[in-house]
Amino acid sequence: MSRNYWFTDRYGVQSADSPELSAFGPLLDAVADVGPDEDFATVSIEDEHGWAVTFGAGWADFENVTEDAEQFATVAVERDDALGVAEDFVRGDIDDLRSRWPLADADDTEPAAAEASDDIGVFLAALGEGIYSEAGFAVQRLAGPTFTQDTMPEGDLFITFPEGGVSVNYEGDEPQAVAVFVFIQPTERVDAYPAPDQLISGLRLSTAGRADVAEHFGEPARSGGAFDVFAVDDRFLHFEYSSEGQLKMVTAMLSGPGF
Repeated sequence: MSRNYWFTDRYGVQSADSPELSAFGPLLDAVADVGPDEDFATVSIEDEHGWAVTFGAGWADFENVTEDAEQFATVAVERDDALGVAEDFVRGDIDDLRSRWPLADADDTEPAAAEASDDIGVFLAALGEGIYSEAGFAVQRLAGPTFTQDTMPEGDLFITFPEGGVSVNYEGDEPQAVAVFVFIQPTERVDAYPAPDQLISGLRLSTAGRADVAEHFGEPARSGGAFDVFAVDDRFLHFEYSSEGQLKMVTAMLSGPGF
């Protein structure tokens, strides 16, 4: 058997013969020592804009890894962009890889932005959609590119854009967004949303109080001491306030609490 190299981007799987691959030769050192008892190893990197590309090495024939590897195609990388440090590293068999990364289909078109007249429309449209869906990419373009990824013990996945003031909660074996948290006030880990007055048309959230929000949306579907929940079509918006009545966070939710 001979070792084979490949990489994936949104154009699909490319073999070692591809001219693009030769430009990233030094990065292959990270996976070149994959052992004969392992199917393959991969390293995922991102360019200066946050677009990711995945490189791999393995013992299997290229034709045999194509179908599986293609499922892990990420997004486009401009060929001339400077590339950053390694973001993730996986080695082992195909089941190990599946357990670490959500599946994504390669596509030859750039995802279009979600249609919305305000930012909250982008976040509402992402609910019920996957990380690599058209709506998921729209969130990344709006809040990214810098992000962190955390998996909770119960399996929930959180992708947080610390500079963009947004965190997305994904659930399920094929993760789908169930909530998008928009931080109006900063925390130790996440900055405030940089354009609060563009979040909801007709509301200046940088200065709006609880009464202003209620006047805009009408009767809440549910209220508590420090929150109001409003139904928006088949989705919900949760507004959280401090003890002083200052708006802290707006959360777009797939389902409302207690419904």
